[in-house]
Amino acid sequence: MMSDKHLAMARLLVDNDKDALGGENTLKAEQLASEMIDIMGTATKQGAAPKGDFVTQVKLSNKKHREIIEATLTTVPKNKQADLKKALMLNKKLKDRLAKL
Repeated sequence: MMSDKHLAMARLLVDNDKDALGGENTLKAEQLASEMIDIMGTATKQGAAPKGDFVTQVKLSNKKHREIIEATLTTVPKNKQADLKKALMLNKKLKDRLAKL
């Protein structure tokens, strides 16, 4: 999934002391995940629900994203955590939306 790739890139940026860019990419990863969940919801409403294994994969991805974001928050200075905190809040909202699929 594209969101997974963005999150991996964000983690590499943070590991290379590019905390602000890493935060931006983390937030972008969660926004991409949100767009995908929107599409899944629309497909379900139109009678073309995604297969169960795909939904499970997205839920696992969401959980892994949360773990990575939480771990990243512990390594980034407080003054550069704004985007990471936004991404974590969005991740929690996405988890709730996924539970309804």
